[in-house]
Amino acid sequence: MSIINSPDNSAKSELERARRDIAVARGQLELALDVAGASCTWEWDIRSGRLVADARFAAITRQDPAVLADGASTNCFFNSIYPDDLKRVKLAVAGIMAGSELFSKDYRLLKDDGGYRWVHARGRAIFDQDDEPTMFVGYLVDITEQKRITEELRIAQSAGGIGTFEHRVGWATITVSEQFCRLFGLHPARVIAVTTLNELIHPDDRKLIDLSFPDEHQDVSSIEFRIRRADNDQERWLTRRGEYVDDVDSGGHRYVGVIFDVTEAKQIQERLQEANEELAGIAHEREQFIAVLGHDLRNPLSSMSAGLRVISKDVTDQRTIRILRLMGESVQRMSSLIDDLLDLARGRLGDGISLSITKAEPIEPLLARIVNEILVAHPERIIETDFDVHRPVDVDHARLEQLVSNLLGNAITHGASDRPITLSAKVEGNLFQLAIRNGGTKISEVTMKRLFQPFSRGEGNASKQGLGLGLYIASEIAKAHGGTLSATSDDTSTCFIFRMPLNTAR
Repeated sequence: MSIINSPDNSAKSELERARRDIAVARGQLELALDVAGASCTWEWDIRSGRLVADARFAAITRQDPAVLADGASTNCFFNSIYPDDLKRVKLAVAGIMAGSELFSKDYRLLKDDGGYRWVHARGRAIFDQDDEPTMFVGYLVDITEQKRITEELRIAQSAGGIGTFEHRVGWATITVSEQFCRLFGLHPARVIAVTTLNELIHPDDRKLIDLSFPDEHQDVSSIEFRIRRADNDQERWLTRRGEYVDDVDSGGHRYVGVIFDVTEAKQIQERLQEANEELAGIAHEREQFIAVLGHDLRNPLSSMSAGLRVISKDVTDQRTIRILRLMGESVQRMSSLIDDLLDLARGRLGDGISLSITKAEPIEPLLARIVNEILVAHPERIIETDFDVHRPVDVDHARLEQLVSNLLGNAITHGASDRPITLSAKVEGNLFQLAIRNGGTKISEVTMKRLFQPFSRGEGNASKQGLGLGLYIASEIAKAHGGTLSATSDDTSTCFIFRMPLNTAR
């Protein structure tokens, strides 16, 4: 004979099973409370909308324990929650009501004295045979001290500090760590008067805690200050870093921070500064020497040039004429080198390259003449031009000639001899642009970084004539005109581009 359970018997069985589950859950919670040291529990009957909690829950949430013991509205669960945390706690509880199984939140509860405490709330939902939540049970743990410790450790670790401290706004004392005391040469103490610390700080430096306005916040920016250690009178440099956090005990604020010794770093910094100043002085003297040397060499060189011109007038012998021509070319090359040295000195000594602007004159004839002169010296090369300069460009013609000549000479020296060089010039809006492109291999990144530095040469060109000042001087000429000189290079070609705003030429 088979036994058929009636619907009523089935419901009773499910009810008994639910009660057993509740008993097991309560037992697990009790065990968790014992292990965690928690002291507050609650039971939320979802169907009846009633909340039952123990006296400790009532105390920590500032409620009547008798009311909670008998069962109160579930809204009592949210009493005393810090306003900024209330929304996210309600959202988490709504998740339980919607079928979530676990609840785990850290939030703040207000205290009678205006401060707050941190609590960790953990609970779970109990479901019926239809998987509908019927009960929401859990416990609260006070984690205020853990939060405080975690906060201090986080700040100390992020700052990489040695000594930690905290100061409550309005107080004349500061709570410090043992390492903090060691940095000041003090005997270990937990609480020290602020004035004791400030007396050890150099009078010209900012104080660790400024008590001039005791009820105001300190400047939270990092500061460095000198101290005289209390134990050996040694001067040391310390750095302070910190930030303000809420003081849960009083409802005010605490300044929590770290200090660490930076004496060695300061000493290294001072030595580096002294070395840089010494090197700067040497460099300045060197550049002054170059300027004076270049200027003094001009006079004898001018005399040589004039003498060669006088002698050449009376010479008819072809051999002598050829020798005088070679001597003249050497004098001209020496003159160019001296001009480069003087331009270098002007740029490095701060005066900059001087300009004599020619206004309202076209520059296409000037550019064409420069190209023709280069081709006369290098008839085997091809230079293609593309000019689209539809208006006069106010520029120093002599300096522009120097810039273009330097760039074309660089293209001939370093570019592929079997490929043409292109020179283009155009005006777009209020910008003048001149570009010189040559074929050849890509310039290395190392060379590109120092391309416009003085005495810089391309790779494999150490034996080339000249001082390696051409591109540097070209860039200085560009700057003098309020413009820029840049370079790009790839596996097939290299291009130098001079750009100048037309309304800023001097």
